[in-house]
Amino acid sequence: TGSCGTSADVSGTLDVSAGAIFSPAAAVVLNSGAAAGAVTGAGTLRVTRTAATPDLVNQYRFATYTLSGLTVDYTGAGAQTVNSTVGSYGALVLSGSGTKTLEGAVTDNGTLTSAAGVTLADAGFTLTVKGHVSHAGTHSGAGKILLAGTLPQTLSGAGSYHNLEVNNAGGVSLNNAVPVNGALTLTAGLLTTGAHAVQLAETATATRAGGWVNGYVQKAFHTGAGQTFTFPIGGSANYRPAAVSNLSVTTAGTLTAYVTASAGNHPQIATSGLNPSKTVLRYWTLTAGGGLAVANYDATFTFIPSDVSPGADTGRFDVRKWDGGAWAETDDGVPPTATTTTATGLSSFSDFVMGEEQASLMVVTLPGQSFTNGVGNSGAAIAQTAGAPFTLTLRAIGTFTNVDTSYSGLKTIRLSGPTNAPNGSSPVYKYSVEFVN
Repeated sequence: TGSCGTSADVSGTLDVSAGAIFSPAAAVVLNSGAAAGAVTGAGTLRVTRTAATPDLVNQYRFATYTLSGLTVDYTGAGAQTVNSTVGSYGALVLSGSGTKTLEGAVTDNGTLTSAAGVTLADAGFTLTVKGHVSHAGTHSGAGKILLAGTLPQTLSGAGSYHNLEVNNAGGVSLNNAVPVNGALTLTAGLLTTGAHAVQLAETATATRAGGWVNGYVQKAFHTGAGQTFTFPIGGSANYRPAAVSNLSVTTAGTLTAYVTASAGNHPQIATSGLNPSKTVLRYWTLTAGGGLAVANYDATFTFIPSDVSPGADTGRFDVRKWDGGAWAETDDGVPPTATTTTATGLSSFSDFVMGEEQASLMVVTLPGQSFTNGVGNSGAAIAQTAGAPFTLTLRAIGTFTNVDTSYSGLKTIRLSGPTNAPNGSSPVYKYSVEFVN
């Protein structure tokens, strides 16, 4: 580490070599008169000045700045200004203490590091970062941190972001949870969370032009009715969002959404009342946290055509929810489409699956009779005239005793008999029903 305890003039070039650190005292100014010479290198240049003009260009008064290979560390013990007129940085470090405020739009071609206790105030400007980020401080302002590398980037550290944009076709991955208090903008590339989550505050928004979150998104909700939010989630190859609407929150908290990364039915699909061979081969999980309680909400799940089992009819899809111990039926007040299903009137959170209902019973109803859920046929027996036709109505009954009048499976009526009636006076014909779901 090289240090400088007194101000000095450098008419030539200050070259900070790789592995070296140049760290002047806070009161030191290089070239205190007219700007002269140049600064360059591949090491670390520390900005320690915290006087009336606490920035790089007033501590290092050079005519030429070539910082693209340097790590510049704004390490003053107090407020400093991060200069934007010196070209791009090789890497940027915000350490020491206090608030580090952008002078204008800044480009960091390498890593961005911020220390705990430091606030990055963007002052409405964009800090473009092309390398990894280790952020332990706080980010504020109406501008944003833009992740725009050409290689995969990672986010580390326990710091919070205000506005964050992902625009990297190579993708961004998380090494820990990432809190966003303002706007999350997904422009290109995947934001992969692993076991962590993107944590959006109550006031935070999420917009998507391309890319999505491959993993978990957590959103905080305040109390009140009529809230909506679309969780911009998906897998490694396709976007499969979950949207909540008409959300009436009685106790504030958080809601986390996730969709399974690989194709397959829910482990408990066999008892769901849906046909396992006619489903969406993904399932979504909504998990409440922080004490969240709701009176009601609707949920819409979006899938892609290749998620659908061969031969399944998406127009007949129902939604079931698994709470960890049992399946429950949901209301489907919104008709399904080729790529969406909606459950309405919900009041709890769980796993959600969708598919065609599987008939567990077929009911044959004679003329003049009707079927009542849980009761069966009712009405007086009808005497049929010999040789006169009559109609039998066939209905499918699902696990949750729904009568599906449009059941389109195989329906076969077979005659067996004749046998004698109880009084032996006339033959009786017995009918059996076979059905294939």
